[in-house]
Amino acid sequence: MLQSDIRKFYFRRQHMNSVTVIGNLGRDPESIALPSGTQVVNFSLAVNDVYKNAEGEKVEKTNWIQVKAFGRLAETVAAHLQKGSRVGIHGRLNYEEWETDGQKRNALKVIADRIDFLSWRTVQDDSAEQAF
Repeated sequence: MLQSDIRKFYFRRQHMNSVTVIGNLGRDPESIALPSGTQVVNFSLAVNDVYKNAEGEKVEKTNWIQVKAFGRLAETVAAHLQKGSRVGIHGRLNYEEWETDGQKRNALKVIADRIDFLSWRTVQDDSAEQAF
């Protein structure tokens, strides 16, 4: 992407709520259709973080991010991605609240506006390569 294209992309957005993350799907996408017919897909994204603690030891941590996509993007994700797929997510944060069995629940999720497929290798491809 050219510098001018990047500038246009970010200035075109009308809000400051913007997030970009790269990671691997932690589970296969779960797809549902809303009563309106709009497709929705949900999946978790594992984003690894490596840093040194106060003692200078290397610490590896996995952050799990819940992602939601709608419409044609959701259809594309459901058709082409699976657990382990590497993707770049561009979207916005969304705080959701609901109640289950009298318990109030909440979650901060990423609503995907764009998903870049960074790997096309599937889990089956990995096991097939290891067999040879």
